[in-house]
Amino acid sequence: MIYLDDIQHCNPEFLQKFISLSDAQRKIEGVYKGKTKTYDFRGKKFVL
Repeated sequence: MIYLDDIQHCNPEFLQKFISLSDAQRKIEGVYKGKTKTYDFRGKKFVL
């Protein structure tokens, strides 16, 4: 579980990624071992 308090004070780049997780899209761009990757959380259960 992720608990975010005062989210409006976070980095704008983080907020944009957070919004894409919490809406119906549920995809986020990330970097793993120096390579960009799209993480698809559609159909996955998670708690924010």
